[in-house]
Amino acid sequence: GQAYENVSDYSLAFNNYEKALRLFQSIDAIDGESVSTFKIAKTYHLRKDYDQALKYYERCLKLSRAARKARTEVNALIEIAKIYALQGRHDLAAKQYRVVEKFYESIRDQRGRAVALNSYGDFLFRQKQTQPALDAYRRALPLSEKVGDKGILITTLYNLARANLALGRPEVALRFIKRSLHIIEDLHVNVASPEFH
Repeated sequence: GQAYENVSDYSLAFNNYEKALRLFQSIDAIDGESVSTFKIAKTYHLRKDYDQALKYYERCLKLSRAARKARTEVNALIEIAKIYALQGRHDLAAKQYRVVEKFYESIRDQRGRAVALNSYGDFLFRQKQTQPALDAYRRALPLSEKVGDKGILITTLYNLARANLALGRPEVALRFIKRSLHIIEDLHVNVASPEFH
């Protein structure tokens, strides 16, 4: 299913995810059932059938909670927020993004919180709520710095730069861009293989 999803053949992906779901159901493997249900929901989502996607994401939430699959649960919460945003249900989307951040906070996952805050900031930025977006990105920065994931830190710096630029603060934006470029250049220099340069 994943292979077909990767090449955008959603019909075959869907068929394989459904077969996996039936197999997991036949052996009462709730954890596998929750993941397969998530994948079916994601396929509906990719096909832009948002009502069916929401139905399966909600089912996935119940299964993942029963199986204690926290990662699957939070992934479903994130996808639900994205669908709400696509449907123009902005209050529900904002609420969902806050639930996701609180979830990561409750399990002390700083990396997850940083990603969630960046996603929430992106959502706010698209809604032309630039100052609240900037606030979300600012909250993500110390978390991004702590987790040691350069990709998340670079993303956060970029987001801070574009929000500041949109608010008419080009000098502040430039500081974040320069910091981001410095990290990227360090990564470049420290790559062992010349092919990767």
